[in-house]
Amino acid sequence: MKPRARRVVLIVIAAALLGAIIAAAGGFYLFGEERRLGPIVGGILSGRLGVPITVERAATRGTGLRLRGVHVPAGGGSAVEIRVGQLDIDGGVLPLIAPAGRRVTIVAASTSVTVHDSVESKGPTAAMEAVRTLAAALLEWPGALSLRVDGGEVTRAGHTFALELTGEKTANGLTVTLALLDAGARALRLTTKSAGAADGVVTTQVDFAAVPLRLAGLWPASLPAAAALAGSGEVRLARGGNMTTTARFTAGDTTTAPVIELTSRWDPAKVELVVSRYAFDWGRDLHLEGAATLPADGRPLGGSAEGTLDGSAVRGRVAYGTSDRAFNGEVRIEPFSARRLAHRLGTAMSTEIAARTLVSRFTGTAPGGRPVVSFDFTGQAVTTPALTRLPLDVAGTATIELASDRAAALGLDASTLTLSRDGRNVGRVTAASRRGGLWPIEVRGTVDDAAALAPLLPIPTRLTGRATVDGEVGGASPLAFRGTVQAQLSEADITAGGHVTFTGIRATVPVGFGAEAPPGGTVTAERVNAYGFTATGLTSSARLTEGRLLLPDVRYAHYGGQGGGWLEAAVDGRPTPMRARLEGTRVDLAELVRDVGTRAGQITGHVHYVLTAQYMTDNGLAAVVQLGSEGGGEVSIEPIQQLLDSATVQAETTGVLHQTLQNLRVFNYESLQGTLTWNQGAGHIDLSLKGKKRLGIFPGPVEAINFRNVPLTVLARTLTRGTLP
Repeated sequence: MKPRARRVVLIVIAAALLGAIIAAAGGFYLFGEERRLGPIVGGILSGRLGVPITVERAATRGTGLRLRGVHVPAGGGSAVEIRVGQLDIDGGVLPLIAPAGRRVTIVAASTSVTVHDSVESKGPTAAMEAVRTLAAALLEWPGALSLRVDGGEVTRAGHTFALELTGEKTANGLTVTLALLDAGARALRLTTKSAGAADGVVTTQVDFAAVPLRLAGLWPASLPAAAALAGSGEVRLARGGNMTTTARFTAGDTTTAPVIELTSRWDPAKVELVVSRYAFDWGRDLHLEGAATLPADGRPLGGSAEGTLDGSAVRGRVAYGTSDRAFNGEVRIEPFSARRLAHRLGTAMSTEIAARTLVSRFTGTAPGGRPVVSFDFTGQAVTTPALTRLPLDVAGTATIELASDRAAALGLDASTLTLSRDGRNVGRVTAASRRGGLWPIEVRGTVDDAAALAPLLPIPTRLTGRATVDGEVGGASPLAFRGTVQAQLSEADITAGGHVTFTGIRATVPVGFGAEAPPGGTVTAERVNAYGFTATGLTSSARLTEGRLLLPDVRYAHYGGQGGGWLEAAVDGRPTPMRARLEGTRVDLAELVRDVGTRAGQITGHVHYVLTAQYMTDNGLAAVVQLGSEGGGEVSIEPIQQLLDSATVQAETTGVLHQTLQNLRVFNYESLQGTLTWNQGAGHIDLSLKGKKRLGIFPGPVEAINFRNVPLTVLARTLTRGTLP
């Protein structure tokens, strides 16, 4: 290479090296300046906002300023840590130093907010004062401020939410809009509008909408998570942590959501939030008002309520420990309807349980999210569809495990009911879930005084004795019960157009409601006296199913003959609660007359009968008895003998009257047919006795004796007094 060309190349290389050295030196200088400027800007921000802020690097970009590595650490009572990868401030450093009359626009990129659990947080009063101080500092900033966060995220307990945040500070106040998204779905939207006042007071208008089920890690575990929650209110913060709040919330679907309105204040001395008044409305049929106290020092939360629930008056109180999840309280409902309450709680109950008054005291805990509740309750005039005629006073205890996410019971521990009526003890019932769940529930009960159960029966009845019940409830929707009732009754007296008295009763009756009753029941009675007639040795198979007591094969003995048939009695309120059909054969009339004890006459022979009867709640007993003789017999009427011996008959000279009465004195009949009817409290009888022929072909002295539509009252009076009607 020529010397001249070599010199040119060397000069170019030297110039390039010098340029590189100068560029490197300039870059190093600028990078060093960014690192030196960063802490300066961080100090300015910390002073203005009152929180520790560090900045790794800061660089001017024309009239703007770019910060990198911005960090607000957790600590000092704050559990929130903030990291911003890049923060662009439009307006430069000057608005931060002398903000009066100047606008600052801030855009944050790569923002990460982490909420730590291990950081010891400030007390509520200190936290409120810190929030007030920060808000007051921003409001006192003499310039204007715009803030936008792009691509932010919030992390708590391993769950990360996308963060969208904008803020605008003007002379009129500070407006902040925040949104959290969970997997792209909106979890929280919050808008606040704050304004300052004298003596550092900050008043903030708040409007929010949230989906608590999507706020995993952020929603307090001690509070129930509704499907949706929205509200608005005003928060007023004064020095010393003094806070007052008015708010209105809706929880759930906006078309049917319950609404809560409240007024509260924070008491720094007692470290508690005092809700001086709240109102809870859910549709037109639920309105509660009350007060509450929410301590922040570990003491239980407490509240009271009074109002109406689906037409019932409600009054109650409750206390709840946020640390141990223990709770207790008392509620009074007048009148009470289990079906309406179940519907209100979003579940179904096919069988109604109603009471004039229900008072329940309860205690419980919620370990692992599953509440276990123990109840001590009393109910007055408690009825169910199966016991409509028997309102009972109930006192009992029960322990129930509830589901954590819905109004449902998971299990019933050993529980006891004591039943009484009009101050008289009726019996006792115990119940408990049998295996690994709520259903089936095993039930055992004793009735020490069966007289209290008489109103259960559709006919006026008096009972003497005791009974027991054993079985299991298979479900509540619909109600399904299978079991057995055993009764030992010394007497049961039924009034149905007269008295029907059973003595020496022993019964084992399978019972089924909503389920088929088990087979194999029996009923026996030593003696039955019905309308003056007597039967002995009554037996029948028996079962009680779907509200009907069925005796399908009744058997008994009376007056040398046998009887049988069927009987059905209902206890479910139907208009015809009792029906029966009985048929008897070989009834000895002479034995029957002796048992009745009449002196009016004697009769021999045997009859059979068919009785059909029904009892109606409106019209009472209706019955028809068809009588027929089994062969002939003889009728002897004692009052006719008195007429024969009378002076009037003795003085009659023709002898016709004497002969006629003599023929009637002893009447041999060939057949007897009769019909007895009873309806609406009155009975009549038609009776026809056909005279026995002499020598089988010649008419007797009296061909027939006929009674037509004779009132039973007249017949009974005649037979009792021994005189002719």
